[in-house]
Amino acid sequence: MSDDGRRETTPGGGRSVDCEKIRGQLFDYLSHELGGGPSTLVREHLRRCPACSEEAARIQKVVEALRSHDPGAAAAPAFEGRRRRRLLWLMEHPFIGACVRHHVATSIVVAVVLLAVATLIVMRVVHFALPPKALPSVELILDGGEAPDNPPLIDVPPLREPGNPPTLAPDGLGVPEVSPPPPVLPGR
Repeated sequence: MSDDGRRETTPGGGRSVDCEKIRGQLFDYLSHELGGGPSTLVREHLRRCPACSEEAARIQKVVEALRSHDPGAAAAPAFEGRRRRRLLWLMEHPFIGACVRHHVATSIVVAVVLLAVATLIVMRVVHFALPPKALPSVELILDGGEAPDNPPLIDVPPLREPGNPPTLAPDGLGVPEVSPPPPVLPGR
């Protein structure tokens, strides 16, 4: 380490490590969030630099105090790599940030949408649950333009004879046809 306490030369050669750079990474190193290569570099620097080791001891006390009061802090090392990036992306996403900032408006919009969907569902259920409406009555208007008091009746031949149930037509169209009466056996 030089006289000003800012640089250290590694034993392997002319490479030097800036103490300020190491001190900037101490919290990440002590909370186990620093990756492999940088973590090794910080560890080696702490073995050789007493000033940074003292700083690391102070930060370690803070980290331990935080972990003792926050049960979720113990789970922090499990959030590495892809999970950590996903959580950071979610926390920094502009839409989610806007929803959090404007939580009252967001709640109102969600409530209105849910109410509209529920109303549509109830209307559909009620619509299909009601019996179909009867066709409106039709008035017969004669050439004179006025509806008669006693409209003429139109004779429509019956589709089946009384006492015989209708059967389906052979073409399968569902049109009833007149079935012949059952045979009468003699002697009965």
